[in-house]
Amino acid sequence: MIAQVKDNGGTKSLEQISGSIPTGNPVGTLLSRANGQVPRNYLECDGSTFNAGQYPALYLYLGTNVLPTYFDHSRLGAWETKTISTNSATPTIMDYDGILFIQVYRSGSQVGSNVKLFINGEEYRSSLDTSATNYWTEYITAPVRKGDSVYYTFAGTVDKCGGWFYKHHIYIKAVDGVDISDEDTFLVTVKNFVEEKNSYSTTEMLTGGKWIDGKPIYRRVFTGLSVSLSSNNFSNVLPQSSVPDIAFITSAKGWYSDTICFSFTEARIQNNYISVESTYGGARTLDTFCIEYTKTTD
Repeated sequence: MIAQVKDNGGTKSLEQISGSIPTGNPVGTLLSRANGQVPRNYLECDGSTFNAGQYPALYLYLGTNVLPTYFDHSRLGAWETKTISTNSATPTIMDYDGILFIQVYRSGSQVGSNVKLFINGEEYRSSLDTSATNYWTEYITAPVRKGDSVYYTFAGTVDKCGGWFYKHHIYIKAVDGVDISDEDTFLVTVKNFVEEKNSYSTTEMLTGGKWIDGKPIYRRVFTGLSVSLSSNNFSNVLPQSSVPDIAFITSAKGWYSDTICFSFTEARIQNNYISVESTYGGARTLDTFCIEYTKTTD
């Protein structure tokens, strides 16, 4: 599920995005198309790397941020015409991954036109030779990668020769349910929501949580205090006016000058003050105070 943060009357909550329920093919599904137009929510399987943070579901599925490549003949993409050099001094540099086809034609009594294909300077395979007339040689088919140098040679005289190329257009499902731009926005929003839920500020902020009565819980930190505390006694920390409209204190904790963090056994409103009880042995000076609470105005 892809969710976004909604602010309902000052309370933030995660709500499912309409249409974010997994639909159609799941992430990781392969799709072959007869042209080079990348389908929505898919990436082309060209062996390149992708941003794992932008496509987290695909990264989890593949276990890597490198897209796969495919060379098997059962997964051919669009047929594309490409001139393949017959001169070893000027090989053709391949622009894409795919399947290469080489074939020549003989007529009459012309024989001995054995075709050889070279990839990166090494002979890949020769076609079968034949003395038959009016005959196209069998295809030489070879998987090639982008950047490979290829050329072919033949002996004797031929009437026709040709090199053809099938570029792979194989795509993998990268995003489920929503566009990647929307998904990225949602993920960032969720990240910010989680960070805010576990963050502290000297200004009043919503924690993202609710008390048992359904009211939102707020948090605020006060610094620069100098409140003397003694064990098993209530001490006035702040005037009630410092945090107006408190309905219920859900938690309170503080930090002493020696950086010790301490949760108070009790925090309450009394005599127009926010007061706390400490069981920490000995006298301490409270420097920083954090209080979480609900409000009467909600």
